[in-house]
Amino acid sequence: RAQLDQTRATLKEQMRAVERTMSVALMVAQEDKGTLQLHFKKQSLQKVLMDAKESLRGEMISKNLQGGMSHYEISLGPSCDRIGELICDGELLKQVFINLFRNGMKYSLPRHARQPMIVDVVGMRQTGVTILQVTNWGLGLPTDDLERIFNAFTRGSAHDRLKAIRGMGLGLYISRRIVAAHKGQLYCHHSTCTLDDPARRERWEGFETMFEVRLPQSLSEGTVNHDFAGHQ
Repeated sequence: RAQLDQTRATLKEQMRAVERTMSVALMVAQEDKGTLQLHFKKQSLQKVLMDAKESLRGEMISKNLQGGMSHYEISLGPSCDRIGELICDGELLKQVFINLFRNGMKYSLPRHARQPMIVDVVGMRQTGVTILQVTNWGLGLPTDDLERIFNAFTRGSAHDRLKAIRGMGLGLYISRRIVAAHKGQLYCHHSTCTLDDPARRERWEGFETMFEVRLPQSLSEGTVNHDFAGHQ
């Protein structure tokens, strides 16, 4: 009975998270007219990252266009153990990192034979701000795309020859707005080619791409209604 009750509680929690994420997506259709309610409380950021990683467990292996299997790994570096706690809305931040991890997986390419494609996560605390960096190796972003990809219904322009890149182009858009509701920043830090092969560079292959999330340490606990229309 106790296990059944725990399962029900977990399902209810997951449904609440989905409903709240959908409310952010609804802002897209409403052209950002509306408010999002955030519940700020002290959270373990390491747990937020681990929960986001666990949510993608079923996507770590997928079939590619050549009939083989693509293997992925989300690597939470040792620094993620030391980033401590932060006052935030844990459910919504979890969705941010699900989106960032999934984005990194989508645009990754095999770097080493018979090795998984890795999305690296690094965390650090600085004075007044906590920084998290999500990095992958694979398809790069032209300079013109670095900001454009945060627009609604927009995806990177590079094409993967090994797998279809699916999605509506809303993940980064929604994620930036959730981070903005935390008075933070989300942006593409860099997309830099690591190869000397001109042919692969022309196909935008072999790029290290990093997204950075910067979250203030000055938020107070409580419930906040964020007005998207008033924060354009």
